[in-house]
Amino acid sequence: IEPMSDVKPQIKQTFECHFDDRQIEILTTCINESHIFTESVTTETVKRIFDCELENYLRVKNNRLLAYFFTSLDDRNLITHYWQSVCQSNPFFLSSLKGKPLKQSDLSTATNESREKLPKGSEIIDKYLKELKKH
Repeated sequence: IEPMSDVKPQIKQTFECHFDDRQIEILTTCINESHIFTESVTTETVKRIFDCELENYLRVKNNRLLAYFFTSLDDRNLITHYWQSVCQSNPFFLSSLKGKPLKQSDLSTATNESREKLPKGSEIIDKYLKELKKH
């Protein structure tokens, strides 16, 4: 009998959320209206983001706005508090300036900056997340 390897299986990190179809629609509209990414996203893309199954990179238009979006979901207990770590282990997002996958440190900096000065588009996110909470 061979001893089991000491290598622990890697556990897939997720956002620990369960959005229904209507909530995914609201989140998609929120993302597109606030211009978080350089291009519009579909409901299928948004579902894949939250399921951590996205197959293509998304280029972020404003790192602070992306951070504000996820922080706002976290503040409402709609996703895990460890969303920055989830984003790093599922590198779907390319930074607005360098076009490289965002790291946890990039997201931490962007989160702090978004708290100091609200990014343009934050009011759109607030509006849709209030609506999201009703569903």
